[in-house]
Amino acid sequence: MGGLQHALGHFDKAMESYNEALKIRQLNLPSDHPPIASIYQSIGGVLHEYGRYEDALENYKHALDIRTKALGLNHSSVAIVYKSIGGVYLDQGEYDQALKQYIRALEICMITLSENHPSTGDCYHSL
Repeated sequence: MGGLQHALGHFDKAMESYNEALKIRQLNLPSDHPPIASIYQSIGGVLHEYGRYEDALENYKHALDIRTKALGLNHSSVAIVYKSIGGVYLDQGEYDQALKQYIRALEICMITLSENHPSTGDCYHSL
């Protein structure tokens, strides 16, 4: 439900749904389980929309830690987080940091997907 609310621009409701989902998943799953990373990623997205960049980065970094431990460094889900982190740095005007994150995302996409995959195209677009 949080994803739909987020897409509709109902950020407060999305945050409520994401936080409730996080509580439930934390009660039922190990703290390093990939679905928990997905919620941190989503929360980071809402916080990014709010302009709460440091909080967004904190949530994205939680997602990144979980995904790299569970899936390895070279997984397309890890690339998505790097791309999100790059977006925060871009909006903060930290262009060198944004570029580093976008390049890392592109490198992962080139390894795990293909040069012609839509996600690889998204990475090139971000650059």
